[in-house]
Amino acid sequence: MRPHRIACALFMLVAAIAAEPTLAAEWVAARVMQPAEYSTDGGNWIDLERGMDVPNAAWIRTGSRGRVQLERDEDTILVMPNTMMVAYKTDRRGRRHAIRQKYGRIRLDLEKRNYDHMTVRTQFMAAVVKGTRFTVWTNPFRSVVSVSRGLVEVRDTRTGSKASVGAGGRAEVEKDAGRGIGLSLGSKRVGTVGGKQGASAGSAGGGKGTSASASVGGGNGVNASASVGGGNGVNAGASVGGGSGVNASASVGGGNGVNAGASVGGDGGVSVGIGVGGGNGVSVNVGIGGGGLGIGIGGK
Repeated sequence: MRPHRIACALFMLVAAIAAEPTLAAEWVAARVMQPAEYSTDGGNWIDLERGMDVPNAAWIRTGSRGRVQLERDEDTILVMPNTMMVAYKTDRRGRRHAIRQKYGRIRLDLEKRNYDHMTVRTQFMAAVVKGTRFTVWTNPFRSVVSVSRGLVEVRDTRTGSKASVGAGGRAEVEKDAGRGIGLSLGSKRVGTVGGKQGASAGSAGGGKGTSASASVGGGNGVNASASVGGGNGVNAGASVGGGSGVNASASVGGGNGVNAGASVGGDGGVSVGIGVGGGNGVSVNVGIGGGGLGIGIGGK
């Protein structure tokens, strides 16, 4: 091969390597408070010490006073007392990672990257994230996700129902699969996604919404969706997909809407839609059902 061709090939190889994103390192036990230990086989447990590299797919468990702070590049996982979890790669290139949490509480602070994803799984739900700060708590009866920064998609792994939870929001999935995903904003309960036979999606905690409420996918509602408390909406409420409503949707409290309310898809309503409180709409209230079709109220 001619010298200039060799030089060209080397240049292309170096460029390709430089363009490849830096893959995440292993998790390191940056801080440890005993009792805390790990196991690669589930039978033999080794005390965790500060500065240890935690092997991929190794289980970590803490005692009543134990804590472990795991670090990987700019990412941090704080394993609280009385917790058992495992972190592992889900692909060969280390671009996707997952955590399996058996019980206890963990707090995650993850930087957003174009190539890295993290999924936290419990026995009831999965939380999918790319750059956020949130806490997951689970026991044999329920799992709870609380979000401090960013956006987390929470999925009920038994029913397939999904909800997007923003900063200040919380999602809860209980052992009873028929109860759906409970959504809260601060200390206020804002509604349920995917209850009973509903297969649906919703969101809580977006923007500055306060005291928002939603009931989505109740009864036989299917493919219902709600966006509650978006923008500066205050005291907004929606009941979507009640009765036999199908493909119902509502947007409540958007923009600067205040005290807006909607009831969509009641009785036998099919494919109904409503937009309430858009723009600067104030104190509007509408009930639609029985085949009624789309309506927009309170627009600028």
